[in-house]
Amino acid sequence: MNTPTQQRPRPNAPQRRRPTPEEIARHQQRLQRRRVVGFLLFSLLLFCICMLGRAIHHASTVPVDTETDVIALGDRNTLMPEETTSVLPEEAPAPVVIPQIQRPVADAATLSLGDAVDSQYAVLITADTSAIIAQKSANARIHPASLTKIMSLIVAYEAIDDLTETFTVTSNIIDPLYLAEATLAGFSPGEAVPVQDLLYGMILPSGAEASVSLAIHTAGSEEAFVERMNDKAKEMGLKNTHFTNCSGLHDADHYSTCTEMAMILAYAMQYPLCREILSTYQYTTTPTEKHPEGVLLTSTMFSRVYGDEPEGATIVAGKTGYTHQAHHCLASYGQRDRDGAGFILVTVDASGKFEPIFDAIHVYSEYIHK
Repeated sequence: MNTPTQQRPRPNAPQRRRPTPEEIARHQQRLQRRRVVGFLLFSLLLFCICMLGRAIHHASTVPVDTETDVIALGDRNTLMPEETTSVLPEEAPAPVVIPQIQRPVADAATLSLGDAVDSQYAVLITADTSAIIAQKSANARIHPASLTKIMSLIVAYEAIDDLTETFTVTSNIIDPLYLAEATLAGFSPGEAVPVQDLLYGMILPSGAEASVSLAIHTAGSEEAFVERMNDKAKEMGLKNTHFTNCSGLHDADHYSTCTEMAMILAYAMQYPLCREILSTYQYTTTPTEKHPEGVLLTSTMFSRVYGDEPEGATIVAGKTGYTHQAHHCLASYGQRDRDGAGFILVTVDASGKFEPIFDAIHVYSEYIHK
């Protein structure tokens, strides 16, 4: 017989009471606050996600400069990106110093060169143009021939802003000079030549096409350039100098004196580039299509010195000149060996092309080393 299973008594279930209207209202308020807070938190999260996305996109589109410079700041090293803008020069360019000269004067100590030189006209002055040491008809009017190009060098140099600029030499420049038997440096028609090479070409081999090219490049025409030369002569206090061309071709109205040509050389030697050009023995120009290896320019003066030097002095710079009327001329700058003192000698109307060199060696040996 089956025995019925005894059931465990169930606990009494708690009695649930109905909430009051006040409790319902408070509950609804809490739910509303939770909704507002949740919405604000969601909005803030969405805003942060958007900003992060924009930052990632911006970083991915900006190129990264991997080259950096280390700049020392106190005891720390801070990495700075390489500067891509213009860089200032380490040193400011030296200011241009305008040369200063005065008219040299003869006094009781001035010596006469007389028959000591072959040249018919000559003057020896101190480089600071303060005194005439020796002379021979120093203030007589002479034809300067290619010594003219020393003034052309000054006027061209003062007008040039960029030595790397080029000027194209033309047949219209070369042909008339060739017919006039002017000395040429060797530039070809149609050749684009840097103006610095034209400066060397004008002085070392006395190239007339270089001087006319510089005149046209800097002043627009040779006539306008010659006006500048004469204005410069007045500015320098030259009272007996007048130019009609920039290369030294003979003209009755083209004249100077030995003293004033010495003043012109003294002025030019105060410009570093002019001094360098006048002191150069050989110079090779920039290669061009016309001259792939450049043009070798040789100083007429230094090629005639042949290594001979005055006793107790050195000829460091100069320029030769020649026309049928002026004969052989030379303007030179010598230095006394013992103290570096400078002197300028100008000789005109010598009987041969080597006689001006012999005159210079003799004068520098006998008149400045004592």
